Amino acid sequence: MLVRRAIIILAVLLLPAAAWAADVYYIEENFDGETGYFYEGEIGETVFTRAPEDGYYEIDAMHSETGSLSALTDAFGNYTVSVDLQFYDSMVSDEIYAGLVFHYQEDPSGRASFYLFTVFPDGYYCVWLVDRENRRTYVHRLTQTSLVNPAGPNSIKVIAEGTRFELYLNGMLLDSFRDASLRKGGVGMFTSAGTRVRFRSFRWRINEEEYDARIEEGGVFGFVRKHELPAVFRDDFTRKRWLEGESAGARFAYSEKHYVIENTRGDTMAVSYRTDPVVSSGLLTVVVASAQGEKGNGYGIAFRFSVQDEQPSYYAFIVARDGTYKLFKNQDGVATPLCDWLEIPFAVDFDRPQLIGVAYVEERDGALRIFAGLNGRQLQAFTDATPLGAGGFAMIVAPRLNVAVSEIRLVDFAGNEQLALEALDTVYGEKNDDAG
Repeated sequence: MLVRRAIIILAVLLLPAAAWAADVYYIEENFDGETGYFYEGEIGETVFTRAPEDGYYEIDAMHSETGSLSALTDAFGNYTVSVDLQFYDSMVSDEIYAGLVFHYQEDPSGRASFYLFTVFPDGYYCVWLVDRENRRTYVHRLTQTSLVNPAGPNSIKVIAEGTRFELYLNGMLLDSFRDASLRKGGVGMFTSAGTRVRFRSFRWRINEEEYDARIEEGGVFGFVRKHELPAVFRDDFTRKRWLEGESAGARFAYSEKHYVIENTRGDTMAVSYRTDPVVSSGLLTVVVASAQGEKGNGYGIAFRFSVQDEQPSYYAFIVARDGTYKLFKNQDGVATPLCDWLEIPFAVDFDRPQLIGVAYVEERDGALRIFAGLNGRQLQAFTDATPLGAGGFAMIVAPRLNVAVSEIRLVDFAGNEQLALEALDTVYGEKNDDAG
């Protein structure tokens, strides 16, 4: 039986899973902050300690009769996980080892299954499949290697691509293997009985498209996935369809993977827009890869966007890294708030990519219903009784911000307006007529 502690973290984020491509940091833990992601305390005879002054996480199983692990339970199939470990103290035994847990998952009774990539201080490594904490079998044989550093740190890494895995030790590829017993899961660190191990520089990078895909399972996004509505426009910024150069102090440019709006020197909102396709009712989403600058200044998306006599008109849904959001209408250059800055009612880690989304549906009486969402969770619904006309869409960034966007997508609800209203109102509860 294994001593274990699994910690569920984050409200995780959906697009269809795709081939292995770019990835993003999901967890980057140096164990040097006031709080961390991994368990601290005692379970049985094992002690889990984080030492921020020295930047390590220790699993002390010296007096335990079983191996011990600390795991994160968010489930992914395509990722890279790595950590540096050092055997700090051990009993005299041939069964001393430590390593990485990957594809961690639990059955309904809470029993854990996972793969375990281990290194032994006497110069061996292997991978076990642990089945519901009871049965352990080799999926990669015990193999000797000169790459193990018995007295110093060992950097170990696993690249997971569903059922295919690559194993690295101290910067070198050891081997690869395939196994379909577990297709996705969480990750963590493991220490065998009779040893004390210190871990540093834990990194978990998720395939960016799989990470983004998790967002749309609920809230404003779930309706689209359930009814398989296609996007009328989608851009991952591999083609240049948006403004480049400088305008009103803001800079618009393409990086290797993203579209960047740098408004650190601007005095007004920086807007990059398209006037087509024109969508009367739909869903607009943008994946913000990173945002830097003033935490209280916002960034987001604009919809029903049009320009007449050089004056723009649009709705804008804006979020800020201080944990607030706002919705406003800009008509002929005059901005009117549809709500004041509101607190986001759930925790958001703004160091990770965010999916900002808004659905807007025209009702039979002509009013416009607006449903705001962030990272797959609903925020609030609004009604504008005197709406703007149909139009295009835009990305928008406030002054003193530098924002990188990795995808934008627009779905048209044409022919599905009433179905969308019913589905979204069910998710958001009773109507909140906060704008009139």
